[in-house]
Amino acid sequence: MTSIELATVDQIILGHAVSFVRVGDGGGVVTIEGDFTVEVDGETHPVSPESIVGSGAILLGLLHQVVHAATVGDDGTLTLTIGSATVTVPPSADFEAWTYAAEDGRRVVCMPGGELAVWAGD
Repeated sequence: MTSIELATVDQIILGHAVSFVRVGDGGGVVTIEGDFTVEVDGETHPVSPESIVGSGAILLGLLHQVVHAATVGDDGTLTLTIGSATVTVPPSADFEAWTYAAEDGRRVVCMPGGELAVWAGD
């Protein structure tokens, strides 16, 4: 498993995807292109990058929060623990669900069906 090293969420980019950005030492970007969930205080909130109406406040609550853990399950599911929230991104049957790109060139892409494509970087 390739490690995903984010220390804080310094920027959130919203569009046809949702990106969590860490700026500075060890920086990287997690870009989510498929539907995912954010669990906060025991309540699960569905998020669709194509329609974030109603999800914006949940996502903004992740801004400047510490990323405590980032794991990838055997099926390609990405789980991020950000502050007191858990972001869960399942694989997609048809599309790339998520991508991690580090400043040093490391890259992990969750391909359709959950297979991971991994580049080692510099």
